[in-house]
Amino acid sequence: MKLVDFNREQILITLAKMIIIDEFAFKFVENEGFRKFMEDTQPKFKIPSRVTIARYCMNVFNDEKEKLKHVLFANKQMVSLTTDTWP
Repeated sequence: MKLVDFNREQILITLAKMIIIDEFAFKFVENEGFRKFMEDTQPKFKIPSRVTIARYCMNVFNDEKEKLKHVLFANKQMVSLTTDTWP
């Protein structure tokens, strides 16, 4: 077995990424099943409120946006976005 350091900040970022990727509502962290799962897997982890996890999701978004800006600027690339709506 390998001991892993408990890093609450990293767990919160990973949880925020999971919520974004799987398109969960922020209130997902308040679900009884999720709370029980986390209690059994990592008792040290204090589950955040939906407000806190929403803030972390915005932080992840802003970090990814900055990374994308940097890549596009460094490579002198452009992106064109178009939309099409149906009545």
